[in-house]
Amino acid sequence: MSGTKGEGLNPGGRGRKTPVAVREMQGNPGHNKMPEVVTVVGRLSRPDHVDGYAAEVWDRITGAMPVGVFTPTDSDALAAYCVACATMRDTTIRLAIEGEVLYGRGGETSKVNPWFNVQTKARGQIITLGAQLGLTPIARENIPAPKAAVGDGKWSGLVDVIEGGKKG
Repeated sequence: MSGTKGEGLNPGGRGRKTPVAVREMQGNPGHNKMPEVVTVVGRLSRPDHVDGYAAEVWDRITGAMPVGVFTPTDSDALAAYCVACATMRDTTIRLAIEGEVLYGRGGETSKVNPWFNVQTKARGQIITLGAQLGLTPIARENIPAPKAAVGDGKWSGLVDVIEGGKKG
């Protein structure tokens, strides 16, 4: 699909589309016109249907990611990821007990355990949503780290000397 316009591609048709916030932090290396972006306001909250193990996953993720990475508009995608993790866990337990293959009365192979298909779909959702939400190592490389405030870094005193001493 290289060279064609489509979902996930930039307007020029080459490569992946980079979020505006990331391009701004990178200094807009392509010097392209930056579109206006809607700023999402409000507080992220866990939906009621995210409970049990899915709630544990939600709490673990939201507690580990920097504030502001997820916004209220991300709650449904994050909830879907957490529910998929719970489904993956539950089906893995079921498959450990029942086995991936179900056998007929005479011991002959009957069919693949239906829980295996559910587990496979959950695994796919985890991979897809995890990448979109920045929850994989590669996806996190595309999330810019917050810049340290001026004067907070290891060399902040040296910067003060170069700039002619502390101001204040």
